[in-house]
Amino acid sequence: MQLTYRGSVNRWECDENDHLNVRFCEEKLWQTLVSGMLQVGAIAEDEVDELPARIVCQHLRFQQESRVATPISGFLSVLSGDVSGQFNVLAQLRHGVSDEPLCSSLFLVDGLDCETAAISPSAIAHALPKGVELDLPYHVLDLSGALEKGFVVTGRGVIQRNECSSNGLLLPHNYMARTSDSMPNLWTHLAGDERVSDAEGGAVVEFRRQYHEPLCANQAFTVVSGLLSAQGKIQRFGHMLFNAGTRACCASAQVIAVRMDLNARKAIALSDEDLVTLLQKQVQPL
Repeated sequence: MQLTYRGSVNRWECDENDHLNVRFCEEKLWQTLVSGMLQVGAIAEDEVDELPARIVCQHLRFQQESRVATPISGFLSVLSGDVSGQFNVLAQLRHGVSDEPLCSSLFLVDGLDCETAAISPSAIAHALPKGVELDLPYHVLDLSGALEKGFVVTGRGVIQRNECSSNGLLLPHNYMARTSDSMPNLWTHLAGDERVSDAEGGAVVEFRRQYHEPLCANQAFTVVSGLLSAQGKIQRFGHMLFNAGTRACCASAQVIAVRMDLNARKAIALSDEDLVTLLQKQVQPL
């Protein structure tokens, strides 16, 4: 794999769990991807702004936490492609000293023409889907249909110019930013509180996002979210971002999350009482 990014975790990139927030993790992965695509000649500089529209889907798994001041190196490899020009690209963030993987992300990118590289099976294994389904079937619904199935509105707003590429396409990490901002509203709906305390928090361990149509600067958006399932330590959520004007789904995502003991830095199981409360508001199957 090719080294394409070096940086570190800033204090302002950390959330209430005192670790790198997933939106900033995605931003570092985006820099790893773009820098690598330029290095291998898969895209030209004048194509960078169009790259968000070429991402078909993205899958991300976390291997360990990144705390403040953690040095980070980003590595990239183009794994495979087909005659249609769709390529699987692996981006991985590693600890800058130990070289241990922090997170691994597979991007399916359209419209490329480049050589592929062989890498170790273990590196690929870190990025393969583990707890998510390959498709969130609810994306076929319009906004009204999603609400009828039990999704709730957790976010609204207007896409800002500084969230986008220079030609106005919302950048991938800002899809996550809008979803991340919506989570306290979802917890309030499910459990009656934000589920944030000095002792406990919540963390994403895996997600898969599919892109259906671009969301652009100055467009109003609506985020809807819902609980897909919950068992033991694991909660599986669904999120969809809609263009508020057209009411079409622009992106859909499945997120695997855990409750977290912030002192022990370990995942903890929900109580039976909490599970019963959550599952009462589980979204309905299609």
